[in-house]
Amino acid sequence: MKPKILIIDDDSSLRRVLEYNLLEAGYAVTAAASGEEGLRLCNEVSPALVITDMKMPGMDGMEVLRSVKKCSAETLVIIMTAFGT
Repeated sequence: MKPKILIIDDDSSLRRVLEYNLLEAGYAVTAAASGEEGLRLCNEVSPALVITDMKMPGMDGMEVLRSVKKCSAETLVIIMTAFGT
């Protein structure tokens, strides 16, 4: 069974590039354009890893992290950003 990865990013270009490369590497990939959509998909597909953007309209990456960890403490979360931190 392929490891499942969920990508959450409001930037469609980056989301598609990540999705393509991870699919090519052999992962089962699901993608969402918002934190809210991502959490719904997270509950449906139970990914091993969530890759999320930090700054998104509505629910941001930290809110996604907290919600994912409440639902599934063993799910790994990577938060990325294009902004200086």
